[in-house]
Amino acid sequence: MRKIFWSESAKSDFQFNIEYLLSEWSEKEALNFVKQTSIIIGHIEDMPFIYPESDYKNVRKAFVLKQITLFYRIRNNHVELLRFWNNYQNPESFREQL
Repeated sequence: MRKIFWSESAKSDFQFNIEYLLSEWSEKEALNFVKQTSIIIGHIEDMPFIYPESDYKNVRKAFVLKQITLFYRIRNNHVELLRFWNNYQNPESFREQL
């Protein structure tokens, strides 16, 4: 099992998504996002290579919801969560933030 580290961007993205879902959708949707994130992180802890590689070098991706992708990087003894990315955003701006 690999230890999980959250980047500052991942922490910020996660909180932003919860706040957005609470304000624009419902508590049910926000809780679903938190639950799905927890499930995916559990999978990554146990089997970090389970999700496919992304178009970015040494970065993998897991779809949390249809609209949100979790990008992460596997290190020697841990996994770094990089971003929770809204799939409707410009992908070029993601590349600039890596």
